[in-house]
Amino acid sequence: MLNEIIDFYKNKFPLKIIVINWDEYILNICGEGWTFNTTSCWRIINQRGLYGSDDKEVETYIKNLEGNFILKIEHLSNLKIDLSFVLSDKTILQVFCSSYFEPWVFRIDNHKTFVAYYDPLSDM
Repeated sequence: MLNEIIDFYKNKFPLKIIVINWDEYILNICGEGWTFNTTSCWRIINQRGLYGSDDKEVETYIKNLEGNFILKIEHLSNLKIDLSFVLSDKTILQVFCSSYFEPWVFRIDNHKTFVAYYDPLSDM
């Protein structure tokens, strides 16, 4: 799944982050012609430190990502649906999926939608 997304997006990078919102349940990231939404845990890693989705001041840090560009998407772990976004200011946004069922959705150009799905039995 993630390999398909990486292949699909590699010619579309960089993707500019225009709006990013966190309402304590859903992280929404939007750009021109694309959106990413997740209900999973996530964290930001940058020169100032490490900030998780449960941190009190994370709203301030997440808003600082607006205007950045996603340069690439990478696998985060052996769990094939965990991912990280590498941003133009060297920030890394990591998403840790806490469910196998639709932990994130990535849409582009209103015609291609990727919904994260993972079958744990496929790795056995």
